[in-house]
Amino acid sequence: MSSLSNCDNQFLDRIKYKSLTVLIGDLKLYKPKSKIKHHIQKLVEYLIFLDANKNKGLSKKEIVKDQTEHIVPIILTIQERFKGYATKSYYIYIVLLSLIPDSVLYFFTLFGLNYKVPIFTIMAVLYSIWQCLIAYQNNKLW
Repeated sequence: MSSLSNCDNQFLDRIKYKSLTVLIGDLKLYKPKSKIKHHIQKLVEYLIFLDANKNKGLSKKEIVKDQTEHIVPIILTIQERFKGYATKSYYIYIVLLSLIPDSVLYFFTLFGLNYKVPIFTIMAVLYSIWQCLIAYQNNKLW
């Protein structure tokens, strides 16, 4: 990790260096270690990959692919213990799930009300934006 800190700022921003340090700090606090042993091994593989390719100018697509493969499973595991982690695609799932009650209310109006505003979808979008902003401020957005 220390060899990566000597890289240029553009590379550090692309690999989300600050978020990596927060993730490593949370992994150190996670117990039982046996539950995340495999994830720690994946994180070490990811850090070795970054260290080996830091001077090659990795594309954003390659970095995102490797983060999805190595980092996202770790986040999904530790999210139950350490609140505040989120992925950028988090809001998409929230919006898709909120469309269900809005569709039900639209097609089966309750008490004769004419339902035209997607209330649940609007609330879900605002909630997910709020969660992503909090995660971004805490360097926990992936």
